[in-house]
Amino acid sequence: MARFVTATLNSAIDRIIRIERWTPGIDMRGPAVVECLGGKGMDSAVALTCMGQEATGVVNVAGPAGDRVIALGQGYGIDVRPVRVGGSTRESHVVVETATGEMSHITCGTLETTATGFEEFARTLRRALDGAAFFIASGSLPRGLGPEAYEQLVDLAGEAGVPALVDCSGQVLVERATATDAVVKCNDDEYAEAFGLASASGHGIEAVVTDLRERLSRSGCSAFIVTCGAEGLLIATKDQIVRAVAPRQLAVNAAGAGDSASSAVAWRRALGDDWTGTARWTAAVSAAAVLTLRTGELDLEVAEQLLPRVSVAVL
Repeated sequence: MARFVTATLNSAIDRIIRIERWTPGIDMRGPAVVECLGGKGMDSAVALTCMGQEATGVVNVAGPAGDRVIALGQGYGIDVRPVRVGGSTRESHVVVETATGEMSHITCGTLETTATGFEEFARTLRRALDGAAFFIASGSLPRGLGPEAYEQLVDLAGEAGVPALVDCSGQVLVERATATDAVVKCNDDEYAEAFGLASASGHGIEAVVTDLRERLSRSGCSAFIVTCGAEGLLIATKDQIVRAVAPRQLAVNAAGAGDSASSAVAWRRALGDDWTGTARWTAAVSAAAVLTLRTGELDLEVAEQLLPRVSVAVL
């Protein structure tokens, strides 16, 4: 069993509400509210524990919701290493429409940190990285941090000899991340926004493949991963592009599937899988993750059952 470290600069609590259909102006009732971890790094830590791995989560927290992040993380067996900052941990209400499969997010609160707060986060992370197999940094930035933050976290991982994956969105963040030697990941819509494609889905996955070929030739990152929903996922290196597509699933809650993908990449690369094998496992894990209600959770046995049904092609 390997140990993995995740960094969550902007923590969150997710409250999942399932209703048949969102209809403004009327009373709507759901069976229950399910509270679970949000924040991409902590969701990746949840997924890692579901895959039988040890996870250490370094996470900024604030207020009562931050206390819930710590408690929920510890409930999964995550080694939570909190850093107290200003503001308040976000609380996201995730409305899942059972009739359509659509999800809506209503998020309240925001964290606020400072240069001193980030220094404390970096010190905590440096200690956590000792002996780790892989490092995942993901999610949005709280107030008070600029896009250089992820570069600095990747540098810390490099100093510790730990390979890194960065999952982020926004043009500046993605461009700064690709300047590092980390694995960089985002979804197709985030890729389109960051690099000027009018719409990844509108252009089709072929447009993303074409852009990736050109971009990787002048990028510093070791690999670029783009998740494309039902179209599968792409893993691009300077040598090849691998596409993996899992059988379509009827999603219960798709939130956190991308974070489970990050965890699968870290897990399989730490085991020594090549990129083709990593792509196959990542697609299977992502598909399994949409079948659970709580964000980031998955049933590893379901992923194993899906694995032989994943189609993989080297483009």
